[in-house]
Amino acid sequence: MKGLLYKSWLNVKPVATYYIIFVAVFFLVSLLNGDPLYFAAICVMIGVAVPLASMTSDDKDGWEKFAVAAGISRARFALGRYLFALFCQLPGWLLSGLLVLLCEDKLAALATVLFYCGAGLFAAALLLPLVFRLGVEKSRVLLVLVMVLVFAAALTVGILAFGEDALFTGLPPFALPAAMLAFGILSVAVSLPVGMHIFKNKDL
Repeated sequence: MKGLLYKSWLNVKPVATYYIIFVAVFFLVSLLNGDPLYFAAICVMIGVAVPLASMTSDDKDGWEKFAVAAGISRARFALGRYLFALFCQLPGWLLSGLLVLLCEDKLAALATVLFYCGAGLFAAALLLPLVFRLGVEKSRVLLVLVMVLVFAAALTVGILAFGEDALFTGLPPFALPAAMLAFGILSVAVSLPVGMHIFKNKDL
């Protein structure tokens, strides 16, 4: 498994500096604004873009065929994809936690971070089965469309539940972030066996 993760890292290592600069800029923007919103949202995009870039490289090189032919089980290979996608999100979570500590309104900042952590997990859970089933290019377009719809729906629910003219009163302030985080975790739990099943039956 370490070898699979290392191979995925090697795919994105040449462009890692660009991702790091991009993340650093938005971290600074959120720090100056005292709100982790911008950084947390960008981390969702980075958490999808990095594993997608790695899989694009592997797709061009025919790495999947070689790895399976070399004796790596399809289940292990698929699991490696999931682990790498989750590892790509870990730095964003840690830095978001640091932003929470530095923000004046820590509770509001934590609620924002929890919401986008859930969104990031959902994005990863959605990405991998799509790539296994449809390939990188088709999945890229579908993923963008679905994520736009998800964020639009989440924003609408947030306004209805917690806005000035909220339709629902009495809800705890962490209800939506907690629900999104739980949804993200559940999405990964469902996606993993589905993705592994698709990859096992994929024609390489």
